[in-house]
Amino acid sequence: MNPFLFGAPVFGELQSMPDNLWRLIATSPMTGPENMAVDEALASYETSPTIRFYQWSIPYISIGRYQNYHSIFQHGPSYNPRVPIIRRPTGGRAILHQPEELTYSITVPQGHNLNQIPSRESYKKINEALILGLSILGINATTAIGQASPRKERVNIACYESTYPHELIVGKRKLIASAQTRGGGIFLQQGTLPLKHSGDSFGESVSIGRAEKSLLTQRLNENTAIPSQILGYKVTIEEIQQALISGFETAWNIRLIKNEFGSEEHHQINNFIAEKYSDEAWTMKGKHENVRHAMMQENTQ
Repeated sequence: MNPFLFGAPVFGELQSMPDNLWRLIATSPMTGPENMAVDEALASYETSPTIRFYQWSIPYISIGRYQNYHSIFQHGPSYNPRVPIIRRPTGGRAILHQPEELTYSITVPQGHNLNQIPSRESYKKINEALILGLSILGINATTAIGQASPRKERVNIACYESTYPHELIVGKRKLIASAQTRGGGIFLQQGTLPLKHSGDSFGESVSIGRAEKSLLTQRLNENTAIPSQILGYKVTIEEIQQALISGFETAWNIRLIKNEFGSEEHHQINNFIAEKYSDEAWTMKGKHENVRHAMMQENTQ
């Protein structure tokens, strides 16, 4: 099955839609390089505002656009990481993505309001929709006000160890982590909502000392809010996705229309997979030689 298709109509060759209509892309589970390539292609191609929901075919660790690979992972002829590693086009710190996770991305063209207002305001606007959607499920999420950093026993490497003011929490635990990148007229926000704890697998995959791994595992499991634990019953990815769709439509007074990728987006996706997100130089150093389109400088928060 082609993960890039789900049978909905393409609006011409991705011509602009009315302001209150947004594209909804809901792909089947993909690899890490595929997921990052799709998001960057959606951001790079000047088309209608798009919200994408997606999943991961196998576990992947993603690191932030400017994160130091070698401070976290060993890399050599005899080293085989437990899970593949990719570098995101957005900033932030490392995340272990598992099949039990719902990830979203939001992309808008250059002239859209989200791309014109300060990043703090765009985070706030997106959070309002996410919070409304979560409330449909009975999850009372709020936006973190101040930064909560982990203790200083070691270097802070994992996203879910601490919270930043634009992220969503339940109590003191992080529920949705988000990162944004803007520049050159392009807007991309990526966010993740785990349905399963990742501390044990994450700790086993990084090249830090044994005591540090134990502390990392503990911190991740303590600081991550899991929907089923909040609600007291199992909630599915599909139920969460539908609630978030309703949240965006209600909060923003829009309609989300299921849609496919256009031919130019397919072309860009394939280029990004082959020339950037499968490139070891990009993963390890954040640099690549051959890709025709590069993601922009990360916007400061």
